[in-house]
Amino acid sequence: MSRLQPISFFIVISAIIAIVWFAFYDTGSTEEKGATKAERRFPAPQKPHYSLMQPCKNPDRQFQNLVGSIRHRYAENIFHATIQLRFIQELRRYLAAEYPDNDRTGLFEEIVRAAFPDHADEIVDLANNLNLYYTWLHDNNEYLAVLPNPEKDETLWNKRRELFGEHAEIIWAAERKRRIISRCLQQIAQSEDTPIREKLDMYLAALHEAHDDNADDVIKQKQQALVRSFLRVETIQDDLQQMNEPERREMIRSCRKSFGMTQHEIMLAEKIDRVKDLDWNGGNSYMAARENIISSHEGPGREQKLDTLRTARFGPRADIIEREEKAGHYRFKQTRLYGIN
Repeated sequence: MSRLQPISFFIVISAIIAIVWFAFYDTGSTEEKGATKAERRFPAPQKPHYSLMQPCKNPDRQFQNLVGSIRHRYAENIFHATIQLRFIQELRRYLAAEYPDNDRTGLFEEIVRAAFPDHADEIVDLANNLNLYYTWLHDNNEYLAVLPNPEKDETLWNKRRELFGEHAEIIWAAERKRRIISRCLQQIAQSEDTPIREKLDMYLAALHEAHDDNADDVIKQKQQALVRSFLRVETIQDDLQQMNEPERREMIRSCRKSFGMTQHEIMLAEKIDRVKDLDWNGGNSYMAARENIISSHEGPGREQKLDTLRTARFGPRADIIEREEKAGHYRFKQTRLYGIN
């Protein structure tokens, strides 16, 4: 097989590498920002600076251009296990598409060694270990499928640490964080008799376990999303529904405060809550009146009466309700979730 195909290789690989960068450096995910102790041993990579590679008709020169472009884009951060993993996956995906009927091992290693000679051995070792890991997953799929979740997790992590050592904690860091928080929310959902304050403490403890000593920053940055995740749990809503209005308001305020929301932020949230309470208090009667209009009127007259009803009930927000209904969304047919809708 020739070293590389002509111009198309470089155009496609340039696009692939750009996609890798945008996928990995998405700063919108705060959970990814919370580094574990293992991650701090391998600092998070900085944003690379690069320019587009120009294609060339000479195959050897094309190869050198490719290597130079990859090195320029990744050299600063190639020591980081996650960057190495992304690079391996994207390069393999391209080679599989470009050379589906050929053995691509030699070309893969040639590109790696030409681009990163000082890190080539560890990148190639990581690639080989990934092969072993995915082969093991395939061979043990049926066995893993019937294991209880705790045993399955232990088995997976034992294999990961066997093959990848301390890098396993980095490669699967995001999964570990999500799993800890998801398991906690599942436990809360099953804890019907546990007081809501204890459930809140369980959730906060899980966040600190998942995000290590960056947990306070993560909670501060994602406080509203975390509050909503907690309040959405069915048993939490059951607890809130059993409270009278002042108790419920105080409990939701306590939750928001526990996640670091300021007094000003809490007051704004409660102002929105009061509007939603008014909506829901009249929601059933509005839906009944709406159904009556639909069943007893047709044509333009029906729409006029619906407009009048929405304006009377919702004032300046009537247009929002109308757009929701035209999209098939009827907010008062949903389950009421206190502190959310």
